[in-house]
Amino acid sequence: MRTNQLCRSLLALFGFSIVCTLASASRLWGTMLLPWWVACCQTVQMSMNDRPGHWLTNLAPVALMGLLLIGFSTLATRLWKTHRFMAQLKVASIAFPPIRLTRIMTDLGLSQQVVVLATNVPLAFCFGLLRPRICISTGLVETLNNTELKAVLLHEDHHRRLRDPLRHLLAEVLAAMFFFLPVAAELRDGFLTSIELNADRHAARLAGRPSLAGALHKILTHPRAMRLSVPGIAGLSATEVRIAELLGDRPAALRLSAHSLLTSSAIILLGCMLAL
Repeated sequence: MRTNQLCRSLLALFGFSIVCTLASASRLWGTMLLPWWVACCQTVQMSMNDRPGHWLTNLAPVALMGLLLIGFSTLATRLWKTHRFMAQLKVASIAFPPIRLTRIMTDLGLSQQVVVLATNVPLAFCFGLLRPRICISTGLVETLNNTELKAVLLHEDHHRRLRDPLRHLLAEVLAAMFFFLPVAAELRDGFLTSIELNADRHAARLAGRPSLAGALHKILTHPRAMRLSVPGIAGLSATEVRIAELLGDRPAALRLSAHSLLTSSAIILLGCMLAL
């Protein structure tokens, strides 16, 4: 079997597993309306009475509620971290940006959308969930020329207009909820990569590919370069796919691995059997 045919077959199996899960969820909806602690107590009681059939019946709604609790706790934790980070940005920001940066921001109509940090570390990212803004450091302004700086601002403005920090956060929460499915992490990584590629294409179309490639190269090779891992932030992260596209190579289409599809499908089908 060819690679493309195998991939389509595995995707069909994964789709069938999702349909099975939705059917099981609809059947369990009435049970889910019960307080979750009642289901937990029933599960513990049945396990102590050594009645595996009833134990598995009550385990399904408890597992579903557990996934929801993981999702809500992950979301709350990352929202709190994002709030703390944004508060620190406000304290560290400067009121009067460099003149060269001010002129470029005015030309792009971003004067009210950019926060400038006084640090030698080259930073460029988009932050905020409902009303995202752009953050640029003075170290980045000193590192890049005008066309490169324009390309970076256009890249981050694309993130801002599409609220990519919010989409980034939701992708992380969903991946955390479905941690037991290997395909979840691959889908998250592919989605986040596509976000960066779309922002790159937007900036390259308006400022030119050499400008964006030059900016990315200077940021990555800067001795003070650092990567941000705070949820609720989208920025210039380095990936081999992005670099390959900027060099003129056609990026490979997102393809989920056969192992993750098979494993995830088996886990989902097993869950359906237990639920039914």
